[in-house]
Amino acid sequence: MKAPVLFCCFCCLVQAFSSFAQNYRCINPERIALYEGESSKEVLALRIDSVRISEGDTVLYPFYDIEPVEDKYGCFSPLEASWICMKMIIQDSSLNVFINKRNDSILIRTLADTGDTWDCYTKDSGFVIKATVVKIDTMGFLGITDSVKTIGFHAVYAGDSARTHPVNDLKIRISKSYGLITALNLNTFPDIEYKDPHYGPDFSLHEYSLVGLNDPDLGIHNLTWLEVHDYAVGDEIHTNYDEIQIHFIGSPDYHLNERTIKKIISRTDKEDTVCYQVANIRQRTYYELYEGNPIVTIFEYTESPCYTSDPFFDKLPREPYGSFSGHLDFYTMMNHTPPSKYWAKCMDFYLSDDNCWDQPICDGCFPGYVYTRGLGITNYGCSGGVEGSTSIQYDVVYYRKGTTQWGTPIVISSINRIAARPSCIFPNPFHDFIMVNLIEGNHTPCSFRIFDLNGKTVFARNLLDGYIHQLDLSFLSPGFYIYAIVAEHRLLDRGKLVKR
Repeated sequence: MKAPVLFCCFCCLVQAFSSFAQNYRCINPERIALYEGESSKEVLALRIDSVRISEGDTVLYPFYDIEPVEDKYGCFSPLEASWICMKMIIQDSSLNVFINKRNDSILIRTLADTGDTWDCYTKDSGFVIKATVVKIDTMGFLGITDSVKTIGFHAVYAGDSARTHPVNDLKIRISKSYGLITALNLNTFPDIEYKDPHYGPDFSLHEYSLVGLNDPDLGIHNLTWLEVHDYAVGDEIHTNYDEIQIHFIGSPDYHLNERTIKKIISRTDKEDTVCYQVANIRQRTYYELYEGNPIVTIFEYTESPCYTSDPFFDKLPREPYGSFSGHLDFYTMMNHTPPSKYWAKCMDFYLSDDNCWDQPICDGCFPGYVYTRGLGITNYGCSGGVEGSTSIQYDVVYYRKGTTQWGTPIVISSINRIAARPSCIFPNPFHDFIMVNLIEGNHTPCSFRIFDLNGKTVFARNLLDGYIHQLDLSFLSPGFYIYAIVAEHRLLDRGKLVKR
């Protein structure tokens, strides 16, 4: 008796997928599409995670990102909706029904002709948004051309009296073969002014233009961890780091500046891992504020970082990861040249109530990090503090990759140059463990300490110089830290650590 049931289900799925072959479909469930905000350059992703048949209709469920919870200001949820909708229902192959966060329906008639008008959205109060096919013509996008249907919106009261509303200026565009090439974040439709209370993405209603597809591969694609660290031999990256700390009890006020020239001297690819040899020249200038002259030291050293794929970083933009019963993170992606992703501690979400994730109110120095294709971390910075004040700023100021150059190169003289840096710490950023290689080689005991941005010691260990030490730092919260290595009352090294 099971075979007829299975055959029936199979026929339903065949019928459902054949409906996707109809012209001017809004969404193709077999593709991942990337869209760019009209002004923010933020990239949103559309991926269908499941397809179901319900009472003869085909229902598409996109992956859910973190969206505002209806009637709970300041609350967000990763369990309710995508930026584009909660779900999309295809009826009779031509009516696409988008269900928003209020469970309202937004009706898009994909086979309507030029000049056709219909009620797209209605409320009991008599408020109606009408949709009209403005034109059908051939347009170019992502290096291809296709027939495109443009649908505009206008708000009216009951009785068809025109109403001024920002939705009147918005449009969607549907390609005959590739789906939505101009989309709206219909999950908030027709709200216009919703923005999150603290930091992070903008949830207000906007047009989003198609900037990438995966089938066929057109335009941009989701930025991955290995692409961030995709270097070629001869690539050169120059960075500048500034740190100022004042008014911490028991710690001097100081200014630290580090200018670094990195040059890729070798690359080795093996399966899913890529390793580099990187020659570094770093000029460190340190002085205590209001005290004496700066101390300038120049280090030359070689490091050998290795990178593998990162399943968290490689998630789509705004796709949450972490514990759905507690703490969640996500990355945003920006369509810059080259593309980049962004993460900040103050964009985290914490479960505070039933189906309510809050963002923290950050009091202190909690930087946000920009990761750029082929350049690694290219920017972070913050300022603030509780008992004192810390200000940090890190930027890539110059790079040369192949024939492409950008910025102003750093010039470091050979005066006071030291043959090798006293330590090498990797990976950085890290998840749970770091390796500390103390490479002066005279086998003297060293003190290795890690501080948070309030100056509090969060980790201390005595290490023996000349060896590689593995340290378990899984207990640390994600964020930004400072490490210091001291031997015989002498500061050997000081730098930054990022826990992810």
